[in-house]
Amino acid sequence: MRRIGRPSRSRSAGATRGRERPSWIASEAKSLAIVAAVLLMAACESYVQQQEVQHQVNVEQDHLRLMVYTSDLTEPYEKLGHLSYSDPLNGETIATDHINEKLRQMAIERWGQQVDAIILVTTKVGGAETSTISVTGEAVRIKGPCAGCRHNSVPPA
Repeated sequence: MRRIGRPSRSRSAGATRGRERPSWIASEAKSLAIVAAVLLMAACESYVQQQEVQHQVNVEQDHLRLMVYTSDLTEPYEKLGHLSYSDPLNGETIATDHINEKLRQMAIERWGQQVDAIILVTTKVGGAETSTISVTGEAVRIKGPCAGCRHNSVPPA
């Protein structure tokens, strides 16, 4: 018996359409998964870049916290050791910022987080070879309570 108002369909046409729908859904799901994966990879890359920038900022702040003085300290301290180096004399190597950064790098490489300051820094131009600058200093760890000291802080990871 035929219903009025509805066109008749054969069972095979409906069955074919039913099979097309799941394959269409699977195709769309694959496309959506690919788009989601691409977006997640881009987000992860951005996050990694932000972490690298933050790490560089933390390292720079840690270096700047290591104070460099030409004089002695009034606070009690423990001597960690002597620092010295010589460089060819030029406009860059005689600059205070260059000298301080080089001493900081040397001290951190040798004593890590334990060094709080470099004191009694001296420079000498010439000597055995007149075209050099020689720099010396003492690396120290401050004793007692010290809120701003490097040895009381967490090192940059």
